[in-house]
Amino acid sequence: MSGGAVKRFETSQQAVVREMLEETGYETKIVRLLALIESTFSIEENTDKTYQQINFVYLLKRVAHSDRHKIVASEEKVRPVWKHRQEVKNVKPTILNEIIAEFPTSVRFEVSFD
Repeated sequence: MSGGAVKRFETSQQAVVREMLEETGYETKIVRLLALIESTFSIEENTDKTYQQINFVYLLKRVAHSDRHKIVASEEKVRPVWKHRQEVKNVKPTILNEIIAEFPTSVRFEVSFD
């Protein structure tokens, strides 16, 4: 998702379902939580300014396609490209690549310093 965030009084589950609908036009439901990733990172090289975020990684199931939502990113329409999880590479934070490939059976907690 590009730039998605949890809104005030919204759960992470509600946010991911809403963001998927807004950005892809697909209605989804949560199957289960795969991982929590506490990530510390810098946006610019050679700077001491770091950011910290917690990522909730959910396995979703596509329920339906909805034409009532416009798919817009950076003022341009985007077309989602669906890939098999084994084709997904170079995702940040990098620990996500392992989680996507394995689909752990229990919730993982990871700390990442990308």
